[in-house]
Amino acid sequence: AKQIEVKTGIQDNDHIEISSGLKEKQEVICGPYSAISKSLKEGSKIKIVKKEELYKADK
Repeated sequence: AKQIEVKTGIQDNDHIEISSGLKEKQEVICGPYSAISKSLKEGSKIKIVKKEELYKADK
């Protein structure tokens, strides 16, 4: 994982537009603020999972 600065645009309760700062094919890590801001460190290895798989673990 690598943290980069992006510029955001319009947003609602579920979505935030990223208007600049990403290159083509770059992916965004989504999650609770505490996990992204405090737990995820520069260079951390991540596993890409589908949203549905992520929430199966909570059941």
